[in-house]
Amino acid sequence: MSGIAFHINAGIPTSVVQDSTGQFVGVDGPRRVYDVTVGGAPIDPKAEYTMTIPSFLLNGGDGYVMFKEADILSSTMLADNELVMKYIEENLNGVIPEAYEDAQGRICIDGMD
Repeated sequence: MSGIAFHINAGIPTSVVQDSTGQFVGVDGPRRVYDVTVGGAPIDPKAEYTMTIPSFLLNGGDGYVMFKEADILSSTMLADNELVMKYIEENLNGVIPEAYEDAQGRICIDGMD
């Protein structure tokens, strides 16, 4: 997840609401995810963001129905791992930069005992 950072409080039970088929309906209760930033700035609930997402999720897989009506700017038939390999080969000359050898600290999980 490039450009986004957040915390998850694992001590709070999920408040995700699903319908009878397991599709996402909404959130009801305390939110486990907090302190979300995009590009270092707090996320703006009214803003529109461009993102990359696997076609499986884009098409509602694992209950991600919130993306079914999204505008698609570009699409490919490559598998996710093939896209990553292609990017590394074509844009990074086959070398992952040293800055990414260690965890970036953008996803923090709190409350795990």
